[in-house]
Amino acid sequence: MIVTDNPSISDTPADAQFPFGFFDFSIDGLDIGEAVTVTLILHNGSSINKYYKYGPTPDNIEPHWYDFIYDGETGALINDNIITLHFVDGQRGDEDLTANGSIKEPGSPAIAGTTGISEPVEKAGLLVYTNPAGDNITLRSNNIPPGSNYLITIFSNTDEIIRQKVTDVSDSNEEFNISTENLSSGLYLITLSGGSFNYKAKFIKLK
Repeated sequence: MIVTDNPSISDTPADAQFPFGFFDFSIDGLDIGEAVTVTLILHNGSSINKYYKYGPTPDNIEPHWYDFIYDGETGALINDNIITLHFVDGQRGDEDLTANGSIKEPGSPAIAGTTGISEPVEKAGLLVYTNPAGDNITLRSNNIPPGSNYLITIFSNTDEIIRQKVTDVSDSNEEFNISTENLSSGLYLITLSGGSFNYKAKFIKLK
């Protein structure tokens, strides 16, 4: 991996900052059409909320900036300072859009929704570690008001309630260890709700 120059300054997203520069790397030796993940661990305290890529996409073959948000197959899952990039050879995110056993990655972590004039404000929400998950995840409340009788709920990707647990939040940045051992592989939604609050995060379970 190398840090390189902005690949297209003239149309860089106006509301985004790129504090880590722009990454360029290749993944070679894959099977044709193979899926692969890459985990980036940034400096602690980084308030990254987007991962932008520059290049063609299946619906627009002209190189352009796009938000590489996870769509269930390809894209970036962001949890605090950990970014998990999901690629499929030849699909969205692979610069040449060709299933040839190689993925080329030009992209960058970003802080979006800011102008660069003021510091980003850390919003309340949930963070999930490790994602994709094995037999356990750690759920961290991020600036959530302390309170009692909060409800932790895990939903399947068809909105079926899989598991619920009542808990107290004694600290605005409290962590909860949650077993995912008996969950099937797939995408899940986890919520922490109480009173007028309802915070959400997604995670992937791998066998």
